[in-house]
Amino acid sequence: MFSATFLYNGAIKFGEKRVYVSFSETKSEFYRQMKMLGMNFKNLEEKGLFKFIDLVTVPSATIQKEIDLLMSEIARPDSLRFNYRYIKPFGQGNDKNIPPYNAG
Repeated sequence: MFSATFLYNGAIKFGEKRVYVSFSETKSEFYRQMKMLGMNFKNLEEKGLFKFIDLVTVPSATIQKEIDLLMSEIARPDSLRFNYRYIKPFGQGNDKNIPPYNAG
């Protein structure tokens, strides 16, 4: 919750664009839980101040694509604040080692 509050306040108070990556909850779960705490992330998303990247289930065939998406969001100059939650599940269900990031 601390990280969500940090991202929310930065967007609301300073107009900073934020990115949140979740490996443990879907976008709808996150939005519902945060709205119960008084934080309307859906509204921020509609204003272009927030992006939620949902990586709850990542098939091994698309791992590189998802890593590329993460890296492109992190590298954007207007993504001032970036947060991820629980990176361990990223490789769950994958019986092989996750390949190293390949920028291209």
